[in-house]
Amino acid sequence: MVGMNKMTHDRKPTKEIHDGFKTDTARGNYRVMLPDGTEKSVDPRRADSHRRTGTLEEPQPYRDQGGQYRLLERYRELYDSAPMACLSLDEKGHIKEANRSAASLFGMRQEHLMNLPLINFLDWPDRPAFRDFLKSITPDCRHHIEIRLLFGSTPNTWVYIEGTLEPHPHDNDAELRLALIDMTDRKKEEQRKIEEERTHGTAHFAANIAHVLNNQMTTVLGCADLLKTVCSFDDNGKKMISNIAQTARRVGDFTDLIVAYACPELSDAAEAAPNEIIAAVSGAVQESPHIITVQDLQPDLWTIKIDPRYLHLIVANLYLNAREAIVNQGRIKIITRNLEKKSIDQAYLRHLDCGRYVRLTVQDTGCGIPPEALEHIFEPFYSSKFMGRGMGLAAVQGIVKSCCGHIEVTSAPYCTRFNVYLPAVKKT
Repeated sequence: MVGMNKMTHDRKPTKEIHDGFKTDTARGNYRVMLPDGTEKSVDPRRADSHRRTGTLEEPQPYRDQGGQYRLLERYRELYDSAPMACLSLDEKGHIKEANRSAASLFGMRQEHLMNLPLINFLDWPDRPAFRDFLKSITPDCRHHIEIRLLFGSTPNTWVYIEGTLEPHPHDNDAELRLALIDMTDRKKEEQRKIEEERTHGTAHFAANIAHVLNNQMTTVLGCADLLKTVCSFDDNGKKMISNIAQTARRVGDFTDLIVAYACPELSDAAEAAPNEIIAAVSGAVQESPHIITVQDLQPDLWTIKIDPRYLHLIVANLYLNAREAIVNQGRIKIITRNLEKKSIDQAYLRHLDCGRYVRLTVQDTGCGIPPEALEHIFEPFYSSKFMGRGMGLAAVQGIVKSCCGHIEVTSAPYCTRFNVYLPAVKKT
């Protein structure tokens, strides 16, 4: 809006501003051109009415400046609320500007990030690579890097950084702009897949070695049995041959555990009756005078979707583990029950899908498992026993998982319980 002209009286009394609009400098009034060609003097306080009717127009530059200001504010709001962290650096790598996401990523207030070197948030070994990354950015080429933030709201955060170099419109300096995206979850998933593939490869390698070793032990066992029939030995010689055969069988059992842990290769069509397997294992184990075995087996127990060989291995290893836990006198109790999970809200079966299961429980009154060892008992080759092999429980867990079942253990002095849940066969 044009204000009041303060020209002195000895100068020209009127000055044209635009078509149809003049200023009366003598009285400080506006003069407006009317439709019939005559002029009229208008008080400045009434000029708004003429401006609204189109007689007097507001100068364009003032309206443009207001629009540009609102546009800049809008872009500032969008930049500040962007979901990814955005930074601007000067030529020394110091932070000139940061949005709210960047402040959240670094765990600091926006104003506190100003003038801080971005490289200070990185681990020392990563800093040379980051310096080379900043030097590689040009106006014609954007670059990216994946690097770890050692310091921030969450330490050891992996970020994907993409950098661009934008020339400044008013001077010869350029502004380095960085966009940072948190990729910690993706890195963890990649690492998990790498570890899974490495474990899978190691397991198959171990299984192949176990197969070869088992074949060799079969040959040794056959030769030992053949020596008993074709040669005559004294008592000492017969004892040595018996030790050879017994050692070959133990090695064969151990290789079976490795194969069961690494590659169960369970068949969907295979079925097994748990009560029959338990009876077979109990009959094969030599009775001990200081250990009492109690069986509480449900008569109409469902069959299980599992290879009978692997179910035999599960029962035998849990039973052997319970016997070794009893030092003096004690009791082992074996329980089988049908169990149907109908609701996902059952907390004690949260690891299982809804359906029918057979629960096998082996409980002993032995010394118990120390709390520090309880979380490691299913790890391969871990054993708290002096002569333990550390593959029995690992093989049991491998078989149970491959059956889509679940195994849990609770332990206290004189009371250790293993519960194994295996899917039952659906009867039509």
